Amino acid sequence: MAERIALSLKPDFASGRWTWSLMGESFGSTGSVRAHDHEDAVLCALAAAYPNLQARLPAQIVVTLPSTARLWSYATEVQAHFVGVTLVPYTEADSPLRADAMRAFHPAQPVVAPPTGSLTVATDGSATRGRIGWGWLAEDGRHGHGTETPSTRQCTRRRHPLLAELRAISEAIAALPHRDLVIRTDCRPAISLVEEWILGGDRLPDGYVATHHTAVKRGGLVWMLEQVREEGPRLDIGWVRGHAGDPLNEGADSLAKLARRGAEGTWGFTADDVPRRAQVIADAFATAHQATQAATAA
Repeated sequence: MAERIALSLKPDFASGRWTWSLMGESFGSTGSVRAHDHEDAVLCALAAAYPNLQARLPAQIVVTLPSTARLWSYATEVQAHFVGVTLVPYTEADSPLRADAMRAFHPAQPVVAPPTGSLTVATDGSATRGRIGWGWLAEDGRHGHGTETPSTRQCTRRRHPLLAELRAISEAIAALPHRDLVIRTDCRPAISLVEEWILGGDRLPDGYVATHHTAVKRGGLVWMLEQVREEGPRLDIGWVRGHAGDPLNEGADSLAKLARRGAEGTWGFTADDVPRRAQVIADAFATAHQATQAATAA
């Protein structure tokens, strides 16, 4: 019976190198290769590891790639070149193996007790004229915001609103580690995707080019998919009605628009003014949320 062996990859875009780790129940190997993109890195890592793999064949190499990735259409050619090896998509059952593979990227750290209790955070996105903005606001006043102009080769403009919503969720997860997060957004399509990713799915929105090099960089949806899968156990994502007076949702919406319009210059101020204005927004809406919670508890 073929052993399942998980392949994890970590890119260093400055050098163009990818660190790889292959871990199975009776096999482990790591290394580094130069590659152009995620799919190229899979093949290069497989080529580097194949001599050591031959004693463990047949083997199923578990890879995390979108179902739309071109590599899946070359599965027969890959199997012919690497005899005894079959590329298979990641499933939830592979989580322990994948965790072992990813652990090779992180040296052991002292165990630090995480803060107790969950933290509620609202996220929102804004998109127009080819630019996206995102914002998030936690109940304790911590917040974040950002903006960018996605490449037209990365996704179509009609997908920009969803990309902005997902970017807001991703940035909140990254900025608030070691804490159970109750994420609330008014975007149902974003919720659906994140829920699928937590369960091991790999669906990406139509119109998004998963093979574009930006997809695996921070802010790309392939990168976000990997992030959500890794962080899934501490995430609780749900819907909140937008523009209905929820203070955290209104604050996140304001931060997303502030970031985008600050870059555009359409509100009569520059990007340099954004951090100060963002702090004012975050303080006001977090205070309103805390007052609402106190009134509800009274």
